[in-house]
Amino acid sequence: MGRFIINGKQVTDPNYILNHNDSICHISHRHEPPVLDLPIEFIVDNDDLLVVNKPPSMPVHPCAQYKIHTVTGILWTQMGISGMRLIHRLDRTTSGVLIFAKNYKTDIEFKQAMEKCHLKKEYVCKVEGVFPDGELVCEQPIGHIIRSLGLQCVRPDGKSTKSTFKRLWTDGQNSVISAIIETGRTHQIRVHLQAILS
Repeated sequence: MGRFIINGKQVTDPNYILNHNDSICHISHRHEPPVLDLPIEFIVDNDDLLVVNKPPSMPVHPCAQYKIHTVTGILWTQMGISGMRLIHRLDRTTSGVLIFAKNYKTDIEFKQAMEKCHLKKEYVCKVEGVFPDGELVCEQPIGHIIRSLGLQCVRPDGKSTKSTFKRLWTDGQNSVISAIIETGRTHQIRVHLQAILS
């Protein structure tokens, strides 16, 4: 009650009937889920590019319940940086390098380079157990388990993918691996690692 403003006046009567051309405003108070209190580190900042290190737990851009606690939201609200074009994305839980183009020319150059596979996306991951030695390639298709939850799995009717994994180090209980992806499906690395290691 009382959260609706009609024609500039707060309405508390639950039996109010709208009239033609009424202007309706609804006010709600929201709290975004917290993200880790880690700074966005600047790696490169020049006339063409902004390259930052995205902390884990922070979405790249507004989505679902996140509006301000995002990389683009913080760059805009706290640093006054806006109008850039995002070259690629990272999952909310993933930390790593994000590239923003500051102009149309740079945006097109990067997107064409990505389409022609001239850029390599490499991730360093820690996994439980001893990862097999040598190079492992996984090309199993990935699709949704439950689209509304964003959950993915290997499925025959999924989208084509390719991930290449290589062990960098192990202590006998955990391994650090390199993951190079040629496609960018949501949760691709996690899904492919689960398929390989299960």
